[in-house]
Amino acid sequence: MVWGKGGFLNPFLGGTIPVFDFAGGTVVHITSGFSALVTALYLGKRHGYPNEPMMPHSLVLSFIGACMLWVGWFGFNAGSAVGANGRAGMAMAVTQIATAAAAMGWMFAEWIAKGKPSVLGAISGAVAGLVAITPASGFVLPGPAIIIGVAAGVICFWASTSLKHLLGYDDSLDAFGVHGVGGFLGAVLTGLFCYSSVNSAGADGYFAFQVREARVAELKASAKLQDVASIEKALPALEESKGKATEEFDKAKTAFSDEKDDKKKESLKAPMEAAYKKMAEADGKFAEAGELKALIEKTESLAK
Repeated sequence: MVWGKGGFLNPFLGGTIPVFDFAGGTVVHITSGFSALVTALYLGKRHGYPNEPMMPHSLVLSFIGACMLWVGWFGFNAGSAVGANGRAGMAMAVTQIATAAAAMGWMFAEWIAKGKPSVLGAISGAVAGLVAITPASGFVLPGPAIIIGVAAGVICFWASTSLKHLLGYDDSLDAFGVHGVGGFLGAVLTGLFCYSSVNSAGADGYFAFQVREARVAELKASAKLQDVASIEKALPALEESKGKATEEFDKAKTAFSDEKDDKKKESLKAPMEAAYKKMAEADGKFAEAGELKALIEKTESLAK
């Protein structure tokens, strides 16, 4: 469905709907979370639930297990890059960032709702962050990873407490609240925050697209160029202007450096600064035209 060839949600191998899932948020977590919900509804509630408190047998072992899980999660998030490269490094970084943010998000949500945070809440939040960042880990930058993490911590806390009590099902380990809701949240936020600059196999999400479109509009207004054809026509002249401005600056700089007389040297300073300013302006126009061309071509390529 998601990773298989011809899968309905696999945009890379003939699928119909583009769904980006770098390390298994949809494949593993949404599937297992919703399966757990169905199982919980089918089996019914445990004896004594929800009237009797049912805390973990050993909070120490729960904490140790969460720490081991946190470290181990780097293996399949970063490992999904299938190589020791920049994509693996970014996946590992955003996994760490989102998990820490989610732990804090759950703790503060619990603090507000119940009057104090707990270790159990912190490790539950950390797992929620790991789940939510899994589909996004190969597509997002550190900034969005913080947002994904905080959102996962807060929303999964709500799903594991208020939503569970509201609907009345008995999910003993909050598999649906953390994995189902967290995986679904991560999949949706991947579409909002993914960047094609992080993973060329992906695309720009909503926010990246808005940033790129704003930059394109800004460059079009500045460079007074509207399309690839007009840019390609203007580039040779801009490059020639840049080359001439660079030559003028080099001459002014050489004259300034070679002059031994301090008074004459001072008089050469202003022309050298003017030549530098002209060179920087010509270089900026050439760079803007090149950037605009690349952005327009990228937009056209992604549209296809």
